[in-house]
Amino acid sequence: MRDQIIQDRGLEFQSLDNEDLSLLSADDLVFRSCVFSSVSFSSSVMERVVFDGCTFTDCDLSFSSLQFCSIRSCKFISCAFHSAQLTDSRIVSSSFEQSNFHYASLGQCKIEKTVFSLCDLRESDLSALKHKKLSIVSSDLERAVITGTCLKDLDLSESKLDGLLFSDTTSELRGAELDVSQLIQIAPNLGIKLKI
Repeated sequence: MRDQIIQDRGLEFQSLDNEDLSLLSADDLVFRSCVFSSVSFSSSVMERVVFDGCTFTDCDLSFSSLQFCSIRSCKFISCAFHSAQLTDSRIVSSSFEQSNFHYASLGQCKIEKTVFSLCDLRESDLSALKHKKLSIVSSDLERAVITGTCLKDLDLSESKLDGLLFSDTTSELRGAELDVSQLIQIAPNLGIKLKI
């Protein structure tokens, strides 16, 4: 399958189940309307790749480099992006459910109409994101880096924010929707001493 993907410059209308595509190294591929189940792309280098209308379930993209990629109308369920590099990618009309982004880099991505639900975003790099209609629901953002990312109008009230890293001006947090317990969690980072 690996050779076919490289030769055909991607895949269209294919279903892959339990394939090992780890260490795949190819750029400028197009995956359109594919279904991936338990497929490993671990440690792959696939830059400027297009994923369009694809579904990924229980797939492993850990330690992969997917920089400058385009992800459109895709669904990721229980996928691993541990330490993956998605820097400068564009993600539109997609969803990520119960997926692991621990230590992943989404820095400088452009994200639009996309939902992260029940995701592990601990210690991930979310710096300098540009986003419209982004939702982060019941996810763990513990020690995530959000420097330069405006969270205005983003409802984070159901997510874990312990140790969230932002700039000294805290401008990233202006206009974000938080609950009282989250304010207590991040108060020390803001230099605020709370008496309860």
